[in-house]
Amino acid sequence: MTAGDETNSMIQKKKETQHRHPITTNHTRLLLVFLAGALFGGSIVFRTTRRYHINQQQQNQQQHNDDTSLHLLKKILREQNKIDDLLIKHDEISLLSSTPIHHTKNLRLATTIDNDDDTTTTTDNLTYLNTTSAIARLGVSPKHSHQYYLLENGLDAQINQAFCSVAAAAAVLNSLRPRSIANLPLDPTYDPYRYATQADVFNDCVGESVISGPEGILTPPFGLSLRQVGSMLRCLLPGGNDESKQEEGQQRSRWNVKVVNVDPESVSLEMVRNDLMRALEDTDGVDSRVLINFHRASIGQVGGGHHSPIASYHPPSDSFLILDVAKYKYPPVWVSAEMLYRSLATVDTCGSWDYPSGQSRLPEDWKTQSWGDFNNILGCQYEYRGYIILNRNVE
Repeated sequence: MTAGDETNSMIQKKKETQHRHPITTNHTRLLLVFLAGALFGGSIVFRTTRRYHINQQQQNQQQHNDDTSLHLLKKILREQNKIDDLLIKHDEISLLSSTPIHHTKNLRLATTIDNDDDTTTTTDNLTYLNTTSAIARLGVSPKHSHQYYLLENGLDAQINQAFCSVAAAAAVLNSLRPRSIANLPLDPTYDPYRYATQADVFNDCVGESVISGPEGILTPPFGLSLRQVGSMLRCLLPGGNDESKQEEGQQRSRWNVKVVNVDPESVSLEMVRNDLMRALEDTDGVDSRVLINFHRASIGQVGGGHHSPIASYHPPSDSFLILDVAKYKYPPVWVSAEMLYRSLATVDTCGSWDYPSGQSRLPEDWKTQSWGDFNNILGCQYEYRGYIILNRNVE
């Protein structure tokens, strides 16, 4: 067999093989592409599935964390609500000014929801300091408005809903700062600048004669009475209870703290108006200040007993400006002298009590006790609300 014949024989065998197995080169390529695609697609499906499970686990963990946080928040709110309920019960009770305090057996209780009571005034007679016309009142009688600018400069919103008295006291101290006529505390936050915060007013004198500390205000009877605020200011002002607070080189001052309970049988509207007007006529803003303890519902607001400074008087409307320390709730408001008088001539059901030692007699589970139990333990006595006037005597 020649070389040519051998070559022809091989070609013939190859053709016969192709005839028996018709898988061409193109078919093989297609099969390989298909297999590669299947492997690649499987890899994508695997990665996608794995990523889904990881995301699902993360979402489940986040949901668990959220549920845990929500549970803790609800627990905290439940505890706070127990205290809030007690505060509401305390705030809502006010004895009307039309009956003297020694006839308490016959007094009718006024609450913030007693809308049919003829002593409740609507907000139609209130002018809030959030309009141009309301602000313009400050310029009508400058001699009665100077203290507004000094008080506003150092007034912070009360840090909780029981600290109105503390916020009012701190605002008064800060309003005396420009003339350095009071020894303000040096808070580490603002060192070396003196500024009274609501944490700074609890000095040793306050702890011994007024309230045990911040926690005492959050304990029955909650907040401070008019009498207690007067005692706190005596502790904080030079020449009050602690004359050693007078700093060297400072003009020697002695502050008189006058607490007036507005008993309608002995204190008239005219007396209150004259007292507040004279205190506000301090044109230099250095010799007097006014704080009030009034009942919100009596002027048409929501709430009960509350403390705030008086910052101005507007003769044409015969109205006083309450510089509300609950700034999150109400802006400053002009209130007629008559309406203000009625809100002062209400009774705090625990205006006088065995403070501060009385709180040490409260049981550990006091949150489960009734308000009547608190009154008996603390020795609460009815006392009219009213106002405090601070006057400075220079020696």
